[in-house]
Amino acid sequence: MLTTPQGYGEIGINSIMYFSVKDIETTFGKMVDKGAELERFPQLSANMPDHELWIGFLKDPDGNLIGLMEEKPLKNTGI
Repeated sequence: MLTTPQGYGEIGINSIMYFSVKDIETTFGKMVDKGAELERFPQLSANMPDHELWIGFLKDPDGNLIGLMEEKPLKNTGI
């Protein structure tokens, strides 16, 4: 998914590329360990009918914003 952030037209923040991952916390941590700049830790962004949408943001070496997202299945609460 590509979106246009605030600041459109400024170098390094013209678009956001989102990558769907299976384990956002682990993937995010590995990317930070390899030098990606932390922008926002993964957090719950939306409760959907059949999953939770989690999103976190990093910056690459050129300052481009990169989004990671994971669709986590809903946990059975037993209710």
